[in-house]
Amino acid sequence: MQFYDASNWRNIPRGSAAMLYADGDFAAPADAPAQLALSHARWITVEGNHQTAGAIDWEEFQPCFTDQALADYVAGRKSMGARARVYVQRSLVSRALAALDASEAEDLATYPGLVWWIPTLDGREWTAGELQADLAANWNADLPLAAIWANQWNQIPHLGPNAKADQSTLFGTW
Repeated sequence: MQFYDASNWRNIPRGSAAMLYADGDFAAPADAPAQLALSHARWITVEGNHQTAGAIDWEEFQPCFTDQALADYVAGRKSMGARARVYVQRSLVSRALAALDASEAEDLATYPGLVWWIPTLDGREWTAGELQADLAANWNADLPLAAIWANQWNQIPHLGPNAKADQSTLFGTW
């Protein structure tokens, strides 16, 4: 399955599956899934709110980009018995794993509900196995194959030159 996300929620293709920002500068309104007639919708947090978002956008320049915020997010999702999707670039996966291992909360790095959404944005659709091998060989990050949830690999200019959405391939369950 393919799904989309965008800094401007209006750029997401109508009728598709999408990840929408729940907070921060790119927050979409609560009725965005209905406005876009989305087939599937999930929410992303940049502030670390584990209660309203099933994914955290853990990258530089986001308010949640601290080791503690990541650990708190995963611990919060774990306490709810909910999946914790971590969007993180390959170069930061080992740091994210270390942050979860160092947390006072138990077993965050091995929490079965923890999955990883890995961007490459290189125009090549990767497989989960290729990402797993690349992370281990080039980025000092060993992830179980089943924990690699999705790959963000493409950007589509479907509404014109300045209206872009990122495209991801889902490997796991939505």
